[in-house]
Amino acid sequence: MTIQSITESEFSKYVTKVALGVTKEVAWYKSDKSDLIGTVFQDTIDKDWGYVILAKEDDGSYKPQDVGSSIDSQSIADKELFDKMLQIEE
Repeated sequence: MTIQSITESEFSKYVTKVALGVTKEVAWYKSDKSDLIGTVFQDTIDKDWGYVILAKEDDGSYKPQDVGSSIDSQSIADKELFDKMLQIEE
């Protein structure tokens, strides 16, 4: 499996996003099989990082599969998202 960076607009084709104002998404990804997508975000209040991975359901919708939070940096959040996406795909 390959994980590739995608644009925010491409990510938005898979899910309807709700802006809450407490996080800012900065990176978006999908697996080459397109059954997993993910985003890395920064918490705008305490400035830590997190990610959300969504998996495609049988009905075609995407549901949360894994969430990471309280991560020290974007690079660590990216790595954790990549590692978890690879683990889910196995």
